Amino acid sequence: MSEPQNKGGSVDAQGSANGLKIDPAPEVDKVKLGEDGWKERYYVHNFQLNSENECERIQRQVVRIIFFYFSSLILLWCIMFFDSLHNFSI
Repeated sequence: MSEPQNKGGSVDAQGSANGLKIDPAPEVDKVKLGEDGWKERYYVHNFQLNSENECERIQRQVVRIIFFYFSSLILLWCIMFFDSLHNFSI
């Protein structure tokens, strides 16, 4: 006879639902958002950094990227605004 098939949303004996493995252990919060030092833990955890100098360097780069992004949005808005004034007719 053939093996019973997993139909619907049921979970089989190996702990998988529809072919996906289920991890029974909840993920541990390594960043601990809101506690002292959470920014450093965030960068260490998400960017795999080892020292404070690397964390500070990445933080500065992220701030620069955000600054240039918003600066370009403002420039684009100004260009579109003045272009619409140029095309305006009474």
